Amino acid sequence: MAKSQEPTAPQRSARTFLPNDDFVPPEFQRSFSPIEAQQKLAVKKTRMAEIIRMQEVQSYLDGKSRKIWGPSLYRRIVRKLQEQATEPLPPYRAKRRRGPRL
Repeated sequence: MAKSQEPTAPQRSARTFLPNDDFVPPEFQRSFSPIEAQQKLAVKKTRMAEIIRMQEVQSYLDGKSRKIWGPSLYRRIVRKLQEQATEPLPPYRAKRRRGPRL
């Protein structure tokens, strides 16, 4: 195989560690049920409903069941990572330890 025909990895943006907008990993190239989407985003049922209602992810009805488009889930994750990368970290404050209650 010639060098020009070799597959290459997706190009990453120089300013961040995050992938380009058109890159979507294979595990996100399908539709998810709301329960699967909750697990991917690590949120509870009510927060997932808020995310859908606020249109942070794209969803549709397939008969009576709701489906969430995988690439929109991935883009939300990337968007949240970018937001956190630009915000300064809060100062670390160790919690005060208390002695045992008597």
